[in-house]
Amino acid sequence: MRTLFLAAAFFAGGMALPAEADQTGAKNDSASGAWGPVPPPTDSTRAAYRTRSRSAWEYPVLVPYQIVNLPLRYSLAGFKSGVIWLDDVGFIPLVRRVFGAQELPYGVLANFSISPLSGVGAGATFYHDEFFGPRNRAKLRTHFSTEGTRRVALGMVLNEDGKVEFEAGGGYRLRPEARFSGIGPQASDANESHYTQETSWGGLTLSRAASHDLSLTAGVIVSGVGTRGPRDEGSGSDDRTLLEVFGGDDRPAGYGDRSDGVMYSAGLAHDDTRKVGRPERGGVRMFKAAYFSGFEEEDGSFYSYRADLQQFLPLWFQERALALRGVIHWIENDGDSDVPFQRLLTNDEPDLMRGFRDLRWRDRGITILTAEYRFPLWAYNRHNGRGIDFYMFTDVGQVFEDFDDISKRNMRASYGAGLRFMKLRGFVGRLEFGYSEEDTVWRLAAEQTFQYSKGGLYNGRDKSVLR
Repeated sequence: MRTLFLAAAFFAGGMALPAEADQTGAKNDSASGAWGPVPPPTDSTRAAYRTRSRSAWEYPVLVPYQIVNLPLRYSLAGFKSGVIWLDDVGFIPLVRRVFGAQELPYGVLANFSISPLSGVGAGATFYHDEFFGPRNRAKLRTHFSTEGTRRVALGMVLNEDGKVEFEAGGGYRLRPEARFSGIGPQASDANESHYTQETSWGGLTLSRAASHDLSLTAGVIVSGVGTRGPRDEGSGSDDRTLLEVFGGDDRPAGYGDRSDGVMYSAGLAHDDTRKVGRPERGGVRMFKAAYFSGFEEEDGSFYSYRADLQQFLPLWFQERALALRGVIHWIENDGDSDVPFQRLLTNDEPDLMRGFRDLRWRDRGITILTAEYRFPLWAYNRHNGRGIDFYMFTDVGQVFEDFDDISKRNMRASYGAGLRFMKLRGFVGRLEFGYSEEDTVWRLAAEQTFQYSKGGLYNGRDKSVLR
């Protein structure tokens, strides 16, 4: 009986019934079953899509855009084809094996640079990522350039990403081609002169995580900055020395002397980005204050304040982002003696105005607004891994003595484009050119303008100035 009941239920509810005829006698192609109507069979699964034709008013906008965009599009396509060819013939994998990080926790990396002041530079970086512990890292960096620049730095970080993180380091930097064009936002490039600047530093910073995104920092840095004549002084060089342009009463305070002292700093940082080097959203907000106390009265003593705000906005497609940055940094003198000119703020890493030479501007304060549009150009073998990104940027900023000096008249603008070389978990370097009304500047550097503050002592950065 049970079997007969199941069979009856199957035929009554589960089997499709014959198609019914309507009142006109035509056969209805639809059928019904236990789960509802059964759709009629179809001969094709293709669907036709129709695009809306453009309005007449759109063409005056699109045609000029396409004309301007055409050289860039074909240039990028050609560059991409060239990179793919280098990858196919094995050149890029060879460079990665020779100069890239190895699987061992220690090794040697090559570093390169190109800048208008230092010329072409190269060096070696010795690193150990498990220095007496899995969360300790150490790095020794050397760098030399064709213009005589020398840099040697040793740094380490202990308990990285822990509740309390310690960072220690020191270094030495010689810049025989440092430039000085005067003080203030109206300093003329016609007064450009050169001198030698020698900097040494050493210190310790402590960072304590207040939450997942918020951290507090404190540091003590001892530094010395000395100045003297350039190495080719008296050799008949066409470059004018500082004293030839700014002699007598125009000689800046501190020239020919050395400013030695100790800087005590404290800061607050909020970082909700989830990537280093290629963030698409989130931002970095940093506020720092410091006091520099010179060992002698002529070394100068002053307060220093800095705010650095960065925001990353996703645009349209994955890995395309707009990076925005605004920074303001100023010094307040403490005492009767002037701040030595080598301690004043200038357009140097990371506060570059990339269409101008390094050290072009100098004063007690500096402010810069930066915008970068980034998008991926080529990837080695996986999404969001090793590859090359293209970016376009603009920098607008100035130096100032007082806040009243910040004005449209004193602002200087530059713009340009470049390539960012990326690794699996971070930034490798950048090649860029910047253009301004004064100059066109090429740079190859291992530092980025954004997300710069992390690991200052560990990475051997000049810590004679609050950054």
